[in-house]
Formats: sequence, structure tokens, C-alpha cells
Amino acid sequence: MGIIKGSIITLAKGNNPAEVVVESENKVIYNGSEYALNSLTKELLGIDYNILPLEYWKFNDKLLQDIYNETYSVEEF
Repeated sequence: MGIIKGSIITLAKGNNPAEVVVESENKVIYNGSEYALNSLTKELLGIDYNILPLEYWKFNDKLLQDIYNETYSVEEF
């Protein structure tokens, strides 16, 4: 998706503002600890069911879901 290690993403939904640092394609750092984005999102939002975390986070004021869709969109022929 083009988001490099060290980039900061922000929680776009919920009542608890949060910023995390991208550690790898599948991990982020929050308050000095490493998390999977899905697990952290569920923890911060206080939910216990599976979610798509890309709908809850922004990078440069753009939802990660939108960045994903733009990056991996399939062109029609």
C-alpha cells in the first residue's frame, strides 16, 4: 500500500484518539508495544468481534481502506 515503516497512522473512528507507528506490513507499535492492527483496533474500540481494521485508521487524512482499494484495484478490460 506504500505505507513505510515508521509512518504514523491515526485512529479515525471511536472516542479514543490514538496514533500508532507502522512497524511492518502486519504490525504497529502503540505505547511501546507491538500489535497486530486488528487486535489493537478491537482493544481500543472495546469490541470482541472480528473487524476489518483498514476502515478505522487514516494515513495522511485518508482511510487505509481507500488506500488499499486504490493500490489493489482491478482495472476492467
